[in-house]
Amino acid sequence: MSLFDTMERFFDEDAWPYQALPKQWALTTSYQGKSTSFAALARVDEDLQTVTFATLYGRLVHPEARVRVLEFITRANFGLPLGCFTLESDSGEVQFRTSADVDGVNINTALIRNLVYTNCLAMDAYAPGIAMVLSGEATPEQAIAAVEDAQ
Repeated sequence: MSLFDTMERFFDEDAWPYQALPKQWALTTSYQGKSTSFAALARVDEDLQTVTFATLYGRLVHPEARVRVLEFITRANFGLPLGCFTLESDSGEVQFRTSADVDGVNINTALIRNLVYTNCLAMDAYAPGIAMVLSGEATPEQAIAAVEDAQ
């Protein structure tokens, strides 16, 4: 079974709505968390044997706030055991990305499930902190403390 087929099987098993983009080896979906909902993209690379899942923060970061948001996500990334936040410096898009190199691994839906849920739970937990930094309600350091104290 291909990586793409395994990924589709996971989403079917967990009854997640998705749209397959087979020519791009990707699926689009969304996740409704406690704080907000997120668009998401799951992608496989059959040649490299990698699986990547990314959730997208719902707002672009305006240029004046990018340094503050970068500090926030750097602080968040330092304490996260899996996955990472990224900020695309030109567009201001924030995403949380989890990925796995599955070369030589017997890929199954449990591995995909761990990758996806780890991602969604992290984005859901830290999104309020990003919002606090964007609104000016808190410094990056204060927002990290608030988010991590709530966990």
